[in-house]
Formats: sequence, structure tokens, C-alpha cells
Amino acid sequence: MFPKNFEPKDLLFLNKMVTPGFMTILYWLLCVVVVLGCLGYMFMSRSFGGVIGGLFGIVIGLLYVRVLCEVMIVLFNINSNLQKIADKE
Repeated sequence: MFPKNFEPKDLLFLNKMVTPGFMTILYWLLCVVVVLGCLGYMFMSRSFGGVIGGLFGIVIGLLYVRVLCEVMIVLFNINSNLQKIADKE
């Protein structure tokens, strides 16, 4: 979860990124929240429109969470590659 050669001072001075290690956990947590929230909406509305809205919300919500997490991972990968380039020079 933590980067290689991680020292406690890296956490305090933001020298190394720790968030990419938590992205998978965050992704699954957000997926559970989306599904439970939409299921709750479906059962609370008790109408056909509420069921359709809940199913639509699950699909769109899961896609939205996936895209957000992938964008974050891409940004961290860009940062990692820039660090490698900076270290070579």
C-alpha cells in the first residue's frame, strides 16, 4: 500500500504519494455506497418509476465512480512518470 522506501517523514512532507494504494479500497467502498443508496431509493419509492430510476442510478453511478477512479489513477501515473524523468536528469 505504501511506496517502496517509505519513511514517516515522507508522509509529513508529501514527498511520496500514498493515495494510489488506497484507490482500490476507495473504489469498492464507493461502489457499495452507490448500490446501497440506489437500492434504498428503489425500495423507498415503491413505484415503477422509482425502480427504473434506481436501476438507472446504479448503472450511471457505477460508471461515474469507475471513471473518477480511473482519472485519479491516470493522474498519479503521470506524476510517477514525471518523477522518473526528473530523477534521470
